[in-house]
Amino acid sequence: MSAQRKTATIHGIDPYAPDGIEQLLEFHRNLWGDATMEADEDQNDDDADADSQDDDAGDSTDQDSDDDSDDDTDIEGADALGDRGKKALDAMKQKWRNERKSAREIRREFEEFKRKQESAGKPDDEQAIESARAEARAEATSAANRRIVRSEAKAAAAGKLADPGLISKLADLDDIEVDDDGNVDQDALNDAIEQVLESYPSLAAQRSTGKFDSARGKKRPGKKYTPDDLKSMTSAQVAKAYDDGLIQL
Repeated sequence: MSAQRKTATIHGIDPYAPDGIEQLLEFHRNLWGDATMEADEDQNDDDADADSQDDDAGDSTDQDSDDDSDDDTDIEGADALGDRGKKALDAMKQKWRNERKSAREIRREFEEFKRKQESAGKPDDEQAIESARAEARAEATSAANRRIVRSEAKAAAAGKLADPGLISKLADLDDIEVDDDGNVDQDALNDAIEQVLESYPSLAAQRSTGKFDSARGKKRPGKKYTPDDLKSMTSAQVAKAYDDGLIQL
């Protein structure tokens, strides 16, 4: 068995080696990291452009109008920081997605690796039966997990999308994991909903303003009493009318 383990590898990497898992992680980082690297390069280009603009503005500043130039520089700097900040956030989110994808691939590959190791040395027909059973279990689990994810996604989209039922059609839910206890990866789920809202902002749920402009249920103002009306009223009636603001002077 030990000799078999030495020769069996995943992407040329022995997962049983002391640093085997780290090597697999690095392999998948390199495999899925292109989008993150491109985003980082775009961000660096924007940083350089913004710095160049700041330098040009500083060289052309009139010394007699320091206050005005300071205000303009603050505004331009805030705008540039917003653009760079958004790119940095997008790059970070993409990196998280890539890391999650890498982890899923490693787990899948390692499970397949272990299955082959356990089947090594068995007759071919027995290996075929075990492989078919494993595939059937995996398909059943995958189908159940898809139902769980769709249900959780619809619940999570309530209040965020005008029609939460659209989330299963618009979002990429295939990469969202469900653990052995049936718990959905909430970070990945929220990320999927956020991507839908970014792509289709018109589908966002409309927030209620809380205003209700209707006279129903409101007490109508009473009759205004004239000085002549007060002459026929008791002192208690006059006092109440005064408190209610019904005396017309």
